Amino acid sequence: MLKVLCLESGQDWEKNLPANLLALRTITFLHDSTGFCPAELVHGKNLRTLEVLLYEHWVKPQEEDSTVTKYVFDLINRMRRCQELAVTTMIEVRDKRKVWYDKNAVKREFRVVDLVLATSKPNKMAVQ
Repeated sequence: MLKVLCLESGQDWEKNLPANLLALRTITFLHDSTGFCPAELVHGKNLRTLEVLLYEHWVKPQEEDSTVTKYVFDLINRMRRCQELAVTTMIEVRDKRKVWYDKNAVKREFRVVDLVLATSKPNKMAVQ
């Protein structure tokens, strides 16, 4: 998505970045590993775009003012439920991916006299 943004906007890609990030975070399809969109995991509910706000204003009646404490407790409970569901979904996806990987994995055995390729750096970001 960022590549398309850069190609379409050219030099002005930074002007369109906030709108594209909002679209990316509120995208309706769910993440494979968590089962939630990114905004829902961070904020406890999906972010409302301008179209959703206009729709709610025109179609839905105004709700009564609720207390702040009720809202906070509802948000905490919703976040806890989302976290539990995300962890459960991630464990299920992890297990499925492990089964798939193990099915296609090739067992390799090395002896002491075998030549192996070893890295000379502690990690890939280290200076040579």
